[in-house]
Amino acid sequence: MLQCGDALSSGRQRGTVAAFLSAGNGYLGVTAAHIFQYSGSDLLEVGGVKTRVSSLRREYDLAYFRVPQAKATLLCPPEFGEAEVSSRLGIRRCRVSDISWSLCMIVLSPGDMPGPGESGAPVVQGGRVVGMLSSINLNTCKGTMISSELMAREAGA
Repeated sequence: MLQCGDALSSGRQRGTVAAFLSAGNGYLGVTAAHIFQYSGSDLLEVGGVKTRVSSLRREYDLAYFRVPQAKATLLCPPEFGEAEVSSRLGIRRCRVSDISWSLCMIVLSPGDMPGPGESGAPVVQGGRVVGMLSSINLNTCKGTMISSELMAREAGA
């Protein structure tokens, strides 16, 4: 069953699913919109399921896609403190350092930075997804996280 943290591909680009939100008779997957900008396509594959982007919110770096079945993701607002960036490539410890209703900053370990294919990875606190990794700055070891509140609002959830 599909779940947050699963790998996805679009053309030659790779990414990670931040969340699956219940949506009527299926689920909306959430990931980073820049993956599709670089791939030049709205087609994607996740867990053997082929689908296409149903909504792009480029101003927030959010992309939504529909799948028939998935494990619904528990979302909650971020809090200051310890968190994890979780993907098929592993779990990376971080700290949520700045919070707003839309964007948050995370501080990452210099020796354990996310790499290619981890765009869109869920940021987790207490077993719940609090946001999605959008970008990182290798010089400062800080990342930009899209809050779970914004992900849900833009999905209409």
